Amino acid sequence: MIADTLPDREYQFGGSTISCQLDAEAPATQALQDRIPEEAMCQHIGPFQLGLPFGEQTEPLGTPARRVVDTDSQRLYLYRLKPASDKPPPYLLLGGVGDTLTLIQLTGSKIDPLYDWDFSSVELGVPEDSITAVFGPLRQTKDVEDMDGVKLWSYLPHQISLEIRDEKLFSIRIWLKGRAPQL
Repeated sequence: MIADTLPDREYQFGGSTISCQLDAEAPATQALQDRIPEEAMCQHIGPFQLGLPFGEQTEPLGTPARRVVDTDSQRLYLYRLKPASDKPPPYLLLGGVGDTLTLIQLTGSKIDPLYDWDFSSVELGVPEDSITAVFGPLRQTKDVEDMDGVKLWSYLPHQISLEIRDEKLFSIRIWLKGRAPQL
């Protein structure tokens, strides 16, 4: 993980669109731009950055609780996280195609504050209005099959989907365009 070297980069809604806001002059930003696709600059959750080597991002986490998929061309690793409450334990899902991290999903009611992980200043458990303050009005929404009361919010054409349960953020999923492992 390279949390200490990542510049502040966040999506922000302005006018009628979402855009990635970053300091293009910062040395850390320039170094990162040489390593990942431009469209991935704001696609990180906490210290996990899409477009970087899969092993570089997963090694500090140790052995995953479950290897959902593990082939030469595609990997999907699940890590259980310490919960902030008695709710079902949260988890982190990291996916890769080839040697590149191409999918990050963080799911749960809330994670322990020790993780300090967010996506564009939005953390699990925040109310809906905190989400729309950052990403703007919904682009698409639908009910999630087999999950009563859960709504899926999508911000296409950006590779961002959020799940809302009880009017609070329950899951964040981001992926590289055309490069996410098949779930």
